[in-house]
Amino acid sequence: MGGESIYKLNEIGSEEEAIIEDLTNQGSTSIVGQEFLPEIYDGDFRILIINGKPFQKTLARIPQGGSFKGNLAAGGKGVAQDLKPHQEAVATEIGEVLVKNGILFAGLDMIGSKVTEINVTSPTCAREIFEQTGEDPIKELFADL
Repeated sequence: MGGESIYKLNEIGSEEEAIIEDLTNQGSTSIVGQEFLPEIYDGDFRILIINGKPFQKTLARIPQGGSFKGNLAAGGKGVAQDLKPHQEAVATEIGEVLVKNGILFAGLDMIGSKVTEINVTSPTCAREIFEQTGEDPIKELFADL
């Protein structure tokens, strides 16, 4: 959600406990926790999966100004790049599962070699990829429909 409610906790003291209590509504709401991946500073890569296949360009969302958040809404810088071979392999495998489940357009997020999210409700970054590369993921999406 644009980098909101993302915290990096190194230790669990009283301040961190208060953050967790607030995020979980005093334990009544689930939250997601993951290990910190230092590769975030190289980018949180949004890979668009269109009709089961990864688009050839990806958007690296790179944290700025000492932040660890790569989200564009949180000040991260989006840099379009060629899809890397390991990203393509992972996205292709996930794309097969998505198509089998009727999902034709999704955004796969990777930090380093780890998948951190599969976004099927609002797979953004197509506009940024198009603006930077001239290659249009949305045109590809509609061409295959």
